[in-house]
Amino acid sequence: MKNIVLILLFTLLFLGCQKQQEEVIPVGVINLDTMSMIIADMHIVEAISNFRGMIDSPESSKIEEHYSAIFSTFKITPEKFRKSYDYYLEKPERMDSVYVLVLEQLSKTQAEIKNEDPI
Repeated sequence: MKNIVLILLFTLLFLGCQKQQEEVIPVGVINLDTMSMIIADMHIVEAISNFRGMIDSPESSKIEEHYSAIFSTFKITPEKFRKSYDYYLEKPERMDSVYVLVLEQLSKTQAEIKNEDPI
């Protein structure tokens, strides 16, 4: 009986220590890299709009036009973006990964702009 208990404990310990399999992203959800590029582009649009004071003005409809252009560039629909965004919101560790990539992309873009504009 002791041997069975020991075998069960070692089996549980072994299974518990194994590397967890990476969760597969469901069909219809935008992959992590593409999602981060889309969100980075959306943040750029929002930053430009804030700078120009377009958020609460009649110009705010232009933000939606820019979002449509982003969706078109990535060949997705607003519905697919929303479904994907909701998926990542439900998985905080994945959303963190998305935003790590977003910050990398925005930092890279900022560095490129600084290198182009010698002020």
